[in-house]
Amino acid sequence: MKRYGFFFSLMLPVLPLAALLGGRWFDQAALFAWMPMAFSFVLLPLLDAAVGTDDNNPTENELNALSRDPFFQYLTLVVVPLQLLNLAVCGYAFVVGEGGVIGQLGYLLGCGVVSGSTAITTAHELIH
Repeated sequence: MKRYGFFFSLMLPVLPLAALLGGRWFDQAALFAWMPMAFSFVLLPLLDAAVGTDDNNPTENELNALSRDPFFQYLTLVVVPLQLLNLAVCGYAFVVGEGGVIGQLGYLLGCGVVSGSTAITTAHELIH
């Protein structure tokens, strides 16, 4: 059951799209442009503190089995098109001036944070 928690990793690269749609739906584009930053630097640390530390690490044999599990391999591959979607949405929002200068800055920084964490982690996992 714990393995399905890894689906949360798919949330981060989709946040800019959710921000764009939410900003248009609620007519608050500049505010929603900062959603990836708020999620990354406010909500995630609060959730991390609330959930706590999991000291139940897999053994070496379990780790080898997990590395061959297709579930985790497919999960890693799904992130690649989501990362491209992230770049496209942020680029679009920036170019069209979504939310004015404040919104553009939010998308610019949000894209950097999402890309930095998602793309680097995905690239690392694909190297294995």
